[in-house]
Amino acid sequence: MAGVKGIPHAALFDASGQMVWTGSPYSLNKKAVKDALKGASKTFTFGWGKDYASVAKMVLADQYASALDKVDGMVGKGTEGAADVRASIERKLDRKVASMESSLKKGDYYAALVIAEALDGNLGELEQAANVTSTLESMDGDSEIEHVIGGQKKLAKIAGGKLGKTREVQSAIKKAEQLAKKYDGTIVETQARDFVKRMRARLAAKK
Repeated sequence: MAGVKGIPHAALFDASGQMVWTGSPYSLNKKAVKDALKGASKTFTFGWGKDYASVAKMVLADQYASALDKVDGMVGKGTEGAADVRASIERKLDRKVASMESSLKKGDYYAALVIAEALDGNLGELEQAANVTSTLESMDGDSEIEHVIGGQKKLAKIAGGKLGKTREVQSAIKKAEQLAKKYDGTIVETQARDFVKRMRARLAAKK
């Protein structure tokens, strides 16, 4: 993005799609976000239109089989845009399954597990259901995978704790560094060191 002077960097867009703010995410305030949301629809539809608000809610809840069943009914009735919405839902599901498989392949087991558990039982007879079942079965009972997931959960707890004050950030950095050493050679180490890097950048931005 043009004008980027530091990392991390963020941009805020208003309801019309215009960029209204750019800079360090640590300096973004609630007022700027509130102003940007003025005029935005309170119903999230993925841009499909209000007729598909309930379908969008299903997709957000990973209820893909139910969402596709409902859209199929709308396609049968000749509802405008239904076929395009169906294609959009299928693409979203395919991307989610691909993300799950990619996470599993690179050793990001916690990410793969979260996606698989969210989709499990929500795909009905869809062909992607087999991928989800296969992923869960491959992870079940694997001690190495369970070890890594345990470390990732610990890191998530550190990252999700209170980080408003300098001493809280410093404490989180110390814990993450210890975690990186304990899980040396796994994705936990990589993610922990990335977290430390971001937190050090936050401290530097406060100076």
